[in-house]
This record gives sequence, structure tokens and C-alpha cells, in this order.
Amino acid sequence: MKYLLSFFMILQSYSVLGDSWIQRADFPAVRSRAVGFTIGAKGYVGLGYRHQGNFFKDWWSYDPSSNTWTQQADFPGFERSDAFGFVIGNKGYVGCGHPFSDFFEYDPSNNTWNQKSNFPTARTEATAFSIGGKGYVGCGFIGLNRTNDFWEYDPASDTWLAKADVPGSPRSDAIGFSINGNGYLGFGNDTTGNFTNDFYEFDAGLNTWTNKPDFPGTPFYIGSSFVIGDCGYVTEANGNTFWQFNTVTNSWIQKTDFAGSLRENASSFEINGKGYVCIGDTGVVLNGSVQTSTVWEYSPDSLDGINELFFLQTGIQIYPNPVHDILVVRTSHPVELSAFTEEGKLLFEQRKCIDGERINVGNWAAGIYFLRVETNLKNNVYKLVKE
Repeated sequence: MKYLLSFFMILQSYSVLGDSWIQRADFPAVRSRAVGFTIGAKGYVGLGYRHQGNFFKDWWSYDPSSNTWTQQADFPGFERSDAFGFVIGNKGYVGCGHPFSDFFEYDPSNNTWNQKSNFPTARTEATAFSIGGKGYVGCGFIGLNRTNDFWEYDPASDTWLAKADVPGSPRSDAIGFSINGNGYLGFGNDTTGNFTNDFYEFDAGLNTWTNKPDFPGTPFYIGSSFVIGDCGYVTEANGNTFWQFNTVTNSWIQKTDFAGSLRENASSFEINGKGYVCIGDTGVVLNGSVQTSTVWEYSPDSLDGINELFFLQTGIQIYPNPVHDILVVRTSHPVELSAFTEEGKLLFEQRKCIDGERINVGNWAAGIYFLRVETNLKNNVYKLVKE
């Protein structure tokens, strides 16, 4: 009985939350096909297009602590849509778009733009991310033709270098992001006009691409994505389904549906462990969609064996979840674990674990379990599913 009471006292001290969406302050103007990324603790969104034929060059920052948008210095090039953007260190980079090859660096510390070396070819609807202090851009349209070429930008020398082509068909409007020193790219619209569900990992050091599990949902393009911890998150265009790609388990997991209206050509970013999806076309563009200025904030699960917030706050990972036989602990400092059944029965208490510890749970019955994780900083309880 004392174990049961102590277990429920633990749970009472911890707020158990599933993943969720909430609406935040609208972006200041309706549009789609804008650029979005994060620098420090703020999101940045700008440029884009409005259906009446208006293109934009304005630039805005979002502060989640005050839930406010603030206008920044305008982008110095011509108005445009479908540009690419990425972040290196504390600076943002924006380039190309209809129908340009110019390329600019944004410094939020003094709110200034500086022109850099042009991208090698004018293009639109490209995909970009950064790895290890360099930017990477590929795919999109060159004129009327889709491409799968891939380029590396070095800010130290302000130069572009051709890299290994993206596998699969040439494509536009792909999804791309980087996690833990690797890039990820997939989806998009191929040369036959079909939507794709293939997905690849890029190793910048080896300049190689590796097949990853295909997206299990409906193939799509012009979706949006952001990264929290070890996971990439993807909103499915033309639908509300929302997916997580977990780089630790190398698997796709469907999460709580996007709470806003159907969304194509949205912009997205991540701040302090929360994702943001904003603006875009609410529905299928060819069917007469309506553009929006709404902004939605995503909070990941607070009970997850590979919990993004847990990892960001403590540097600890416990995986896989669900688990079949072996539970792995990754930690930068020793921790103590206690395990309980769903009914509160203690399975083990204050087991000391170091980095790489492997815990055999193969003899546990299938079901729900809870792990209490004790560190010098705080104690938390996390849900574990045993298959």
C-alpha cells in the first residue's frame, strides 16, 4: 500500500499533459508562401504572396512570451514568394523565390540585412536547412523544370558548393529540416506532378544520402515542418493529420491532428520546445482556397519515453517507447530510476543508471508503466508502453 500511495503522490506532483494545439495572436497580414525560421527565442516570418497578386517584402518577429508580432526592417530585395530560408548561429539567411537568385543575411542584433553571394541559379520552391555552421539548399524549380540538385553555403567564405543530388525524382515544395548534425528531406511534387512520400537523411561529412522509412500517411507537398528535440514534425497539406519523425527510433508516429483549418503553403518555426504553424492557404489552392493570418502553437507530449521537453530540459533520453525487450538510458549525468505498474505496484526503486545503460523489460507484461526519473535538478514521471 505504501508504494501505491507514494506513486500517486508522485503523479499528483506532476501534471500529465498530452500533445496539444492552441491558437495564438494572428500574423499581422493575410498571406501564404512566406519564409519562416527561429533565431534565439523569437520566430521570424516575412515575404510571401496574396491571391490578389500582391507580393511582400515586410519582415516580422514573434515573441511567444508576450504573444506579439513586431515589424522589423524590410527585406532589401524585391517583393517575392516561395523563397528559402535557414539559420546559421544567430543570423538568418533568405534567398531566391519568384524569379530571383539573390541572397541576403539578416542580423537580428541590429535589425539589418546584408547582401551575400547569389545562389548559383535562380529558382523557386526550394528546400533548405543548416548543419554545423553551413546552409544547405536543394530541389525546387529552375525556370519551368524541377530539379534535385543540392548546394552548400559557407558563410565564412561566402561561397556555394555543389553537393550530392537529392535521391529520387526531381521535386519542388519538399519538406526539409536538420536534427543532431544530419539533414532530412522528402515529400514534394515530382516531375510527373505526383506527390511523393519518400524520405532521406543527409550526412554532410560524408556527402551522402540514406533512405529512411517512407512517410506512412497520404503523400503530399507544400506542407510545413519544425523540429523539437530529436524529432521532426510535419503538418500534412490538404489535411489536418500531423506526424512526428523520431530520429532515435527511426519511425513515424501520428500525433494529435492540427487544430487549425486545412493548410497549404504555411510557414513554421520552433521556440523553446514548442512548434508554430502560421498563415498559408486554407485548403487546396486550385479549388479556390482562402488565405489566412492565423497562428497555432503546438506543445508536445509531457509523458513520452523519448520526451522532447524532458530531453531539452535535462539532457536525458529513455527509449524506445513503445518498448519490447530493452530500454536504453542516455544521460550526461547519473540518474536514478523507479518503475511502477499502472496500478501503482513498484517494480524497482532508485536504480542507478549511467549513459548507455540497458534495462531488460522483456519479462514485463504488455501494458502501461510509469518511470520516475530522479536527478539533481528535479524528479519527473513519464509514461512507458510495453508491447
